[in-house]
Amino acid sequence: MKRRIFLGLSTLGLACGWVGVMAPDRQSLRQGKHRLRTAGQVAMNAWLKLNTDGYVDLLMSKAEMGQGVHTALAMLVAEEMDLPLNRIRLEDARIDRVYGNVAALAEGVPFRPDNQQGLVQSVRWLMRRVMNSMGIMMTGGSSSVKDLWLPLREAAALTRQSMLETLARHWQVPADAIRVHAGEFHASKADKNLHLPFGQVVGLLLEAPVLAKQFNLKATKDFSTVGQATHRRDSFAKVNGTAQYGIDVRLPGQMFA
Repeated sequence: MKRRIFLGLSTLGLACGWVGVMAPDRQSLRQGKHRLRTAGQVAMNAWLKLNTDGYVDLLMSKAEMGQGVHTALAMLVAEEMDLPLNRIRLEDARIDRVYGNVAALAEGVPFRPDNQQGLVQSVRWLMRRVMNSMGIMMTGGSSSVKDLWLPLREAAALTRQSMLETLARHWQVPADAIRVHAGEFHASKADKNLHLPFGQVVGLLLEAPVLAKQFNLKATKDFSTVGQATHRRDSFAKVNGTAQYGIDVRLPGQMFA
């Protein structure tokens, strides 16, 4: 038996015990199973908080180590929500298995990336399930964008559709008749142009939220933010000395070794 096949089968067997006892995965959290409502904020999933000031807070679970991931991941959210990139703010995610890195281990199995054999696919699937169950929050292996490409886009698309359906009920027009551009919502009704800015739609969500049951991701041909050159959001703080590095952190009762 080839060593790679042996390793794959061994991994498959050792990890099987995890599959039957897994907690609800991050898909359920990003699709509205856990919603948050606080003063001036509403979240339809575990990734994004909407604010009445027109900004979106992205719960960031990845470390910015110079690779530009804080910019890239914010671009995914801005793209699916049709928001200007500067309206996406970052907030450190809490410690929670929902933010675990699923891609890192799945892509690290000892097979060639282009190997699509059944066993290889099964091992990768199992590794994703194991990582999902363990909920290990990590940044590395060039896995951040690969790991969050779908979760963040789906969270943003769900949120956008929920806003559309909430506004459609308020305006009494079909949701697909509402257009979104640069964070502004527009529609026409009886020769009348309707318009609301992002923050006011968030206010409607706070009053009577509608959680969309279905949503569509943008086709890549319609991307207007992803793939475009933009300024790195971490650069200015690094240049002017205000960036906080790990070595700068001081917590109450912190001890040093």
